Amino acid sequence: MAASEARQFAWETPPLEQRRRQRPKVRWSLDQFLDPLALAATAPMALFPERFPPLAMLIGLAILLVPYGVRRANAGRMTARTAALWPLLFLLGVALPVGAYVSPAFWAVSWPELVRTVWGGAVCLGVINFCAASGSWPSRRSVKPHVAWATAGFLGVGAILGVLGLLAMGANDKLPVVGDLAQGLTGALGGRGQGLNPNRVAGTVLLMATPAALLMLAPQRDRRIAPAVWGLGRVGLLGLAAFFGGVLLLSQSRTALLAAIMATTLACLLAGRRGWVLLGVAALMGLAVLSVFGPQRVLDVIAIKRDAETAPSVGVLATIAADEAMAGRRMIWARAWHGVVDAPLTGVGLGAFRLLAQQPYSALPDYRPDPDTTHAHNLALQTALDVGVPGLLAYAAVVVLAAAAALRLLLHSAAGSAARLWAAGMVGALLAFVIFNSLDAMTLGARPAVTHWLLLGLLLGADAGMDAG
Repeated sequence: MAASEARQFAWETPPLEQRRRQRPKVRWSLDQFLDPLALAATAPMALFPERFPPLAMLIGLAILLVPYGVRRANAGRMTARTAALWPLLFLLGVALPVGAYVSPAFWAVSWPELVRTVWGGAVCLGVINFCAASGSWPSRRSVKPHVAWATAGFLGVGAILGVLGLLAMGANDKLPVVGDLAQGLTGALGGRGQGLNPNRVAGTVLLMATPAALLMLAPQRDRRIAPAVWGLGRVGLLGLAAFFGGVLLLSQSRTALLAAIMATTLACLLAGRRGWVLLGVAALMGLAVLSVFGPQRVLDVIAIKRDAETAPSVGVLATIAADEAMAGRRMIWARAWHGVVDAPLTGVGLGAFRLLAQQPYSALPDYRPDPDTTHAHNLALQTALDVGVPGLLAYAAVVVLAAAAALRLLLHSAAGSAARLWAAGMVGALLAFVIFNSLDAMTLGARPAVTHWLLLGLLLGADAGMDAG
């Protein structure tokens, strides 16, 4: 009886080497790399469409369709199955052309947005298909190889955009000490104080900060990786996390900093003990800052711009309400809402809000035109303005399904594992995306918005790959 039980136990829990032999090897083939190759080949045309003739765009579209034809011939289906496929196709194939058609200035403002949004959707689908490639071994502890490589690409793109943004970022002095440091760095890099909007730079790298910080804590489970290599990977992730945090601080974007703090807090709580240690260290640093300067002083520094007609405020809510930037946002949101009500089905035109914002509504007689108003400072309002409420609902469905996929991956992962830290980091990145784009926004076709499409593709692709595995 004892021998039978021992044999049964051995069958149920085979030795580690036997389990490794039972695992199917990860299969890599050329067709799995067609999506990244096609996206890389068409990136210059997509990001700078105004520099290419329309015929080049048709050639680029043909290049983007090649991987789908190859998959259809080899696997019998053009793309991996995911619940977000039909909302994404509706957004790209129906709502987006309608928004471009009703635009009052198609070639001037809508054409670049149209091309970049289509390419961004192709990025999302390409990452989904890469992550869901067959042969990826599903595990509750480790991150699948295809997903791991896609995550490395995600962080790499963020690092490249962060470096470029830091080199071209305009200087500002919102925060003491940090503002002086940012201006000095801009001058040392040859800047003249004018350049990329710091909020846009911050929104670009915001999504990578939390995943890089949590993946740095991942334990080594795969014995095939040498400890020295694993240590170098951790050092690299530490450097990336520090770089992304430094760019966020130098940008002085209060919205991005708030989103980063809230996202990292949630991600650390979900990550388990390793995340709790990181959160504890961050909490001690925050308490040290509050003890030195005091809560009211910190709020006064954050809400540095005040309405000239508003008396000095006392209290948290009054300090926030007196902030000049928030007052400007409320005015822009009111104008954007009028635009949505005027054209709920089609929107006012893809990218056309920058023109509409200079034409006062009768309901807002005191509004002053501002040439810097290029978007609605809220992604939901901006998307409804660009592609109408149906397009907004389709995009919202993609984001909600990505959030559901993130939670499913989180619940599927084992406590304390690399998979749990990856899933918690991605949940934090998605929360940062939602918070930042509620108070600020990058349009779906903005050049830095590629990071948004990469994030959505990672979550949906990892979930689809788990089903495929």
